[in-house]
Amino acid sequence: MPLTVKSAFYRQHIEQVLELVAEYGFRLGVLEPPITLRIYRALDSSKYYCEQSHYASTPPLDMPQITHRPWHDSEAGAINQVVNALNEYYSEAIGKGHKPDSSWLTPNQHFGR
Repeated sequence: MPLTVKSAFYRQHIEQVLELVAEYGFRLGVLEPPITLRIYRALDSSKYYCEQSHYASTPPLDMPQITHRPWHDSEAGAINQVVNALNEYYSEAIGKGHKPDSSWLTPNQHFGR
C-alpha cells in the first residue's frame, strides 16, 4: 500500500487530524483588531471546521457568542455561519443605537493552539 498523507496519520494514538485549507482576514465594521478565520478539513470525514480569532460580545450580550455547530459539509458553509453570526450581532447592536467599540470583540483564547 503506497504511503499517503491520510495513511501517514493512521496510527493507534493519533486522533482528530485536521488539514489547514485556508486562512482569511477581515474587519467587522470599524472594530479593531481584524478577525482571522482558519478553515480546516478533517482527514477522516472531509468535514470542514472554522476557527475564529475573535467572538462577538456586542450589547446587550453578556458573554462572547460561540458557534455551536462548527462542522460543515463545505468550506463555504463553515465560513458563512461564522461571518453571518458576527455580522448579525454587529448589525443588531448598531440598530439599537450602540456606538461601535472594539471591546465588542473578545479574543478566542484557544485560537492557533
